[in-house]
Amino acid sequence: MSTALKSIVKNTVYLNISTVISRLLAIITSAIIARHIGQTQFGQFTVFISLSNILVILSDFGMSPYVIGEVARKKDDSSNWLKQILTLKTIIYAFIVISIVILILTLHIAIYNKLIIIASAIYASGRSYFMVFDSFFNAHGYFFFSALWEFFFAFFVLILITTLYFIGLLNIQSTNAVYCISIYLLFLISFLKLTKSIVPLKWPLPSPNYSIIHESHHYMLAALAGVIFANTDILFLRWLKGPAETGYYGVVLTIFTGMLFIISNINKVLYPFFSMLNEKPVETFRHYVNKIFWFSIVFLLPFTAGGIILSQQIVTFIYGNQYLPASKTMAFIFVAFAFQFLGSFFVTVMQSARSQRFIARINWAAVLITFLAAVPLIVYFGHTGAAVGRSVTNFFILTCCCLVVHMKITPLKLNLSLFKPIAATVLMVVVLKLLTGHNLFLRFFAGFIVYCASLVALKTFTIYEYKTFINIFFKRRAI
Repeated sequence: MSTALKSIVKNTVYLNISTVISRLLAIITSAIIARHIGQTQFGQFTVFISLSNILVILSDFGMSPYVIGEVARKKDDSSNWLKQILTLKTIIYAFIVISIVILILTLHIAIYNKLIIIASAIYASGRSYFMVFDSFFNAHGYFFFSALWEFFFAFFVLILITTLYFIGLLNIQSTNAVYCISIYLLFLISFLKLTKSIVPLKWPLPSPNYSIIHESHHYMLAALAGVIFANTDILFLRWLKGPAETGYYGVVLTIFTGMLFIISNINKVLYPFFSMLNEKPVETFRHYVNKIFWFSIVFLLPFTAGGIILSQQIVTFIYGNQYLPASKTMAFIFVAFAFQFLGSFFVTVMQSARSQRFIARINWAAVLITFLAAVPLIVYFGHTGAAVGRSVTNFFILTCCCLVVHMKITPLKLNLSLFKPIAATVLMVVVLKLLTGHNLFLRFFAGFIVYCASLVALKTFTIYEYKTFINIFFKRRAI
């Protein structure tokens, strides 16, 4: 395994260790909220998060992912990039705020819905600016800070939510307020760290360079389509089935969102790495794409199969028996995650190869698939139908992205050793089934040990790869 691949594995492991801790804190927080405020108000909270996600993408306008690739290629110009991005972002968000004010004043909607829209706009503004700062940290290779920011945010939210719970003030309004306060504190800390230690910022800000928007709008269109199909099922479920059904779906999506941070961290490492590899020989780029794709399959097979089998225990352990109806939905969410994991990997490859136009087209086609699949499935199967629809959409995206990468960017090769992790996964599933009725953690660790032991027995990896994986923690190298 080369130095570059060691660095990818090392940075990914470090980021994911922090992410696991952060998402565990977030899941604990969501469990406190869901158990206390009930399905109906938790459904409203889920809508708050969904609207925020859409507004974040609109206000970012694709500048965060665009700047990672550009700054990674030419770090000396980071200060000018930061000033231009801040100028453009402020102008864009001013238009969004004006539009929201007009919307609230003209539409006759319930007051609690207006409060959700306002809270979503406030939270989205802080998250959008933070995304820009985080992209500069990633472009410069400071992946540690990305992990640190998310941990700080999750920890601070948990402290505030727990405090509100014990003093009897925890409700939907106070929950939304906690998230807004926390994101702005994160925004301030990350801004100060970035401008004082990495990218000095000199005032005043320059006149806006609108050519950046012209270049980044492909990222925005792709991301906007992505966030629409990722949140359309939530909004449709709220509209067609009410807040209680949305609450069941919301607790499942909280776990799903935690799993998506694994994807996010891997892509944070791979995107600048693949961007630099585009300047190297084609054979080098092809080698790393196929190698990392193979490792992704080895990880996904047991994760997905184990998640499906343990889904009922996972839901009831975290959220209680009142959310037992969400168990089947949880199983389909693990399938959706597997498809999204691989699809996101191919999206990262396409972004690094500046093939953003294909991503935008695929994502907007996925929006159409979501509308066609989500509505009938939600009408007949409720929150479980929403999860099935999400799986269908993610599979469509995975298929399209895989074809584009294979035909337009670099050929993909099917590793003939694929049967080895498949066989290991089958053995793990048998053990999990035999341990039905036992403790969740016992089943989890038993499955993990059986899978790893099976990989070793089947000689899935070479001895050199095993040693390299162990040594990555002792010989640190930057990408």
